[in-house]
Amino acid sequence: MAGTLRFNPFYMTHSNELQKGFVDEFNAKLDTLKRNVQNLTDVSWNAPAAQEFKAEFDEWASKELAWFDEILDIVRRTSLEIEEWLETAETLAS
Repeated sequence: MAGTLRFNPFYMTHSNELQKGFVDEFNAKLDTLKRNVQNLTDVSWNAPAAQEFKAEFDEWASKELAWFDEILDIVRRTSLEIEEWLETAETLAS
């Protein structure tokens, strides 16, 4: 029994845009948070614990950025898949 292949490029494009928008929004918020932590540990909090906190925060931020890089990779791969499906559909239609 052969299955029907289905692919909605408009939905996939919309989904990609949502994911990329989420990553962009998160990165902007993370940048703000980084500046706040930097100001906190440079100006308002001068103690060994402040440097420990900043180091832990920097480690966390690095992991979050790596995770979002993976999401952007998925977005790029999905974009390529969309292009492939559209090219195939155009070829089959002609």
